[in-house]
Amino acid sequence: MPTEQDTQYKLTEEVAREQLQIFLDYYDIEDELNAMSSDDEDEATVKRAIERSKLKLIKGIRKGHLEITNVDGLTVTQIMNDSKVTYQVMSGRAKIEMDKQKGNHKQLYALLGFLCESGYPVIERMKQPHLGIAEALGALFMIS
Repeated sequence: MPTEQDTQYKLTEEVAREQLQIFLDYYDIEDELNAMSSDDEDEATVKRAIERSKLKLIKGIRKGHLEITNVDGLTVTQIMNDSKVTYQVMSGRAKIEMDKQKGNHKQLYALLGFLCESGYPVIERMKQPHLGIAEALGALFMIS
């Protein structure tokens, strides 16, 4: 019998993990994480942040706020109350746009804004939980 917490979710944890794995496999993120040293404090911090981001994305997928598919190419769609944002595949141009900005949030929002082809104001206007999902997604895009 499902618990009260389970009824708030649209998808099972297994399905959500499978969707996230599509993203992780596409960008070889697991290989990137495995190559990082647990002895290096900075790399250990990055690994912990990425693990937190993955958990946030799994929860977002389960609640129906994020969809990840790879049918005719990778598609990452963030679903908000009355709109959707579709992020394009990471590119060198996206990283250049990110690098033009100073400050972590400005870089992150510039990257996400470029990838969704709507500019960073779309990201700036987001509120929780959608902003947290976008930021977690951005963390994974940044290490790809």
